[in-house]
Amino acid sequence: MSAQKMHVDSYERGWMIFSFILLVLFAAAVAVAAFGMGIQVPAPEQRVDPNTVATDLNSPWSNPGLREIAPGKYDAYVLARAVPQWEYLPKEMT
Repeated sequence: MSAQKMHVDSYERGWMIFSFILLVLFAAAVAVAAFGMGIQVPAPEQRVDPNTVATDLNSPWSNPGLREIAPGKYDAYVLARAVPQWEYLPKEMT
């Protein structure tokens, strides 16, 4: 028994090839960012109580903003609220 080849239009084949190439390029970009440039997703360090996060004086979010931890390296503390309206503190990072 011989296997029959499936016919794919050239227009459709072109789009499939383009999609595959784009997928490979995106995967390469993620790999370069992750391994070559050292970009990583931040990991959770501790749980934060949402009721006291802004009022606890030991919390870095009681005074949100930028803090220089080394020359040219900064930690950003941003407080986001959804009630009573969407709000980000501080509004600008300088």
